[in-house]
Amino acid sequence: MAFVTKHLPDPFYLEKDRRISLRDRIFREVVTNILIHREYINGFPAKFIIENHQIRTKNANRPHGHGMINPADFTPYPKNPVIARFFKEIGRADELGSGVRNLFKYTRNYSGGVDPQLISRYFQNSYSYPPSCPPGYCKPDDSFLPYSKNC
Repeated sequence: MAFVTKHLPDPFYLEKDRRISLRDRIFREVVTNILIHREYINGFPAKFIIENHQIRTKNANRPHGHGMINPADFTPYPKNPVIARFFKEIGRADELGSGVRNLFKYTRNYSGGVDPQLISRYFQNSYSYPPSCPPGYCKPDDSFLPYSKNC
């Protein structure tokens, strides 16, 4: 999470009357999903790639269906129930299926209305992040990252 905090912007967001960190909510869920839904027998490495205005993740998993995941007709399926129970006990996971709903809810706000692309074949995800330079951030000349706190 420190890597995400260092390299991605965190736009201002209010939920009811409290400020929450969209970046932390989204990427805590992403990292948790990578660990819970991982197919540990498969040697494919988990990937978390930050690109210009987009974050992509790839993870080996046992698919329960193929294609895009839609939260409206999504049926959660526990791929590693023992690991999921452990994460729930330590407070890093909620109920089964809540991660997809939260990703869509918070990513829409984080990316300016763009939905995440969740593909279940090998669990490839794509998330957009704010296209304009938020206050306190600048665009470095020679960095592979779009914005940096260290101007």
